[in-house]
Amino acid sequence: MSFLSKVELKKQLRNLGIRVEGNYVRKRDIRKVLANSIDFDAPARVKATVLSVILPEGKGNGMPKSVSIGVEVQNKGGEKDYSNLTLRFDQGGAATLRGYPNEWAIWDENTDAYDQDSMTYEEYLEEFNEGMEKLDKVVYVSKETEKEIIKQIKTDIEKQFGEKEYKNNLTEENKKKVRKMMDNAIVAKVVVAAKICSGSDSKFNYIYCLEGVTPDFWQQPFGRQLSDLKLIKDFTKAAKVDHIDAKGKSTLKSVKEWVAANKPEQYFAKWQKDSSNYKDDSVEIYYK
Repeated sequence: MSFLSKVELKKQLRNLGIRVEGNYVRKRDIRKVLANSIDFDAPARVKATVLSVILPEGKGNGMPKSVSIGVEVQNKGGEKDYSNLTLRFDQGGAATLRGYPNEWAIWDENTDAYDQDSMTYEEYLEEFNEGMEKLDKVVYVSKETEKEIIKQIKTDIEKQFGEKEYKNNLTEENKKKVRKMMDNAIVAKVVVAAKICSGSDSKFNYIYCLEGVTPDFWQQPFGRQLSDLKLIKDFTKAAKVDHIDAKGKSTLKSVKEWVAANKPEQYFAKWQKDSSNYKDDSVEIYYK
């Protein structure tokens, strides 16, 4: 956890529009700031349409490489923003969105030449914390938002396939491939089998056995952690909870002994790393 001096904290609060009087703030100012904040966890509003005719590659009946699309996204509490993107069919087994503008924050790490200038979610948060005013106009595209975009584009492409002047542009075989690639993008969810994983980042130790959560998720770029963090959050909300006594002994060993004795199907525990100055006497474990 990082700490701010009182002067720095007061400055940040005032920048947010929260009045500071001595060591007190006004509740109505906080409510106003929260009401006007952008909610990145809530589903974004999406409007996506096809802008070009989907055509075969080359002069023959080749599989199409891409189609141009228009996308409007609005996060809850944020402003609408529009951009022309490209839906590509030559990047693997699933259709992929490319060409995001650098004003948009994208859920995943940017890995190709089309997206290298776009902000990742981690970069967005870093700039937001620095108080950049322009960020209230930037949208965040989550993994689920991308899926919604492709769902709407699929509907548009199906209409195009049915129109008399376009229906023979692609062979039936290639139409099936296009549909399959869009379906793969929409439902793509690699379910990671539950396996025992343990390790640590700079602050915390982890041990868990959760279906769907990537092994060593904490080592992934922050954008790639979001789906795992959501699975963990949902699991801990619904799971049972117990407190494991770890006073005077290894915390990790205590958790493993608890797991061996209770044999839960799935579980998750996280605790601050032991040091010469600090050690938890007990650890919360969530389990089913």
